[in-house]
Amino acid sequence: EDAEKATGMANKNSGIMSQLRPGETEIGWRRQGLAAMKLNRFAEAIASLEKAQQLAILNKCESEAMYPNLLNECHSQTLGDSKSKSTVDAAKAPPTAAETSAPAKPVAKAVAAPAPKSSSTGMPKYQYYQSDKIMTISILEPSVQMEDLDVNFHEQHLSVALKKGGVSYTVLAGKLYEKVDPEGCRIKIKPEKVLLKLKKEKSFDWPELMSKEKTKTPLPAPKTKPATPVAAAATADAPQPTVTPAAPEAEKPASKLARPYASHKDWDSIEKDIEQEEEKEKPEGDAAMNKLFQQIYSNADEDTRRAMIKSYQTSGGTVLSTNWKEVEEKNYEKERTAPKGMEWKNWEGDKLPAKDD
Repeated sequence: EDAEKATGMANKNSGIMSQLRPGETEIGWRRQGLAAMKLNRFAEAIASLEKAQQLAILNKCESEAMYPNLLNECHSQTLGDSKSKSTVDAAKAPPTAAETSAPAKPVAKAVAAPAPKSSSTGMPKYQYYQSDKIMTISILEPSVQMEDLDVNFHEQHLSVALKKGGVSYTVLAGKLYEKVDPEGCRIKIKPEKVLLKLKKEKSFDWPELMSKEKTKTPLPAPKTKPATPVAAAATADAPQPTVTPAAPEAEKPASKLARPYASHKDWDSIEKDIEQEEEKEKPEGDAAMNKLFQQIYSNADEDTRRAMIKSYQTSGGTVLSTNWKEVEEKNYEKERTAPKGMEWKNWEGDKLPAKDD
């Protein structure tokens, strides 16, 4: 209503526009054009805005930049009105003979395209890594649901089956390298993979995931709910099958226990073989003499060892005695003895007194 009143007043007082100052006249025509736009009188708006634009150009006003957008909007509205009128007239016109005789074409319906199938086919791949306490198995298969996964943790056995595309794949099945704690094992499903975390019973690095030995003892039966009293009574009358206990697996010798390193060599047996070879060797010369002294020292009692150490060290290597009673009271540094053809001298080359002198 305000816009309509403004345009009415502007049309009545159109002669007053020429009496205003140049800047005020441009503002008056602009306001009249904006009011006409709100009333959807785009032809009147174009005429008013064009006059305001001319005045803004002459006076070099900053408002000159707004008129191109306003005029474009008005022209686009006038073109839209003319098109809508032409379509309405065409709809009101009677149909031609060709249109009435031609059969109507069936309208095509949009059919949803089938969803693309997953490109990943075949056996799922896996990899593993570990710490001292946890062995982690990563199954590299995305978008796995819990109902498609069948995992059984046992003390030293693991079985993993995965259903994909309607086909069940056995990813892993066999004896583990070492024992794990089934209660501490966990399954974690991520968008891009599945993680199986095995809690080790012994804290050390496994050289491999699965054992190369075949499983000799049967796997423990899965836990089931206790039978109802009726079912128990029915099964009590039935003949019970005899079960023979499995023979216990022979204990492995200590030399074949798992080592906390990746080597498969039995270093204990290697060390024993080396010791046996050294005992069989027969040294000659000084080596034979040193070996004899070593054997005497290793098999001697405490007094004999003290006698050998004191006599050999205080005599400068010239005496080796096993009699502690004799060595205990004797001073080999004062009663020096030298081998034949040799004599004692100090660092300056002076001769030292000896027992033979």
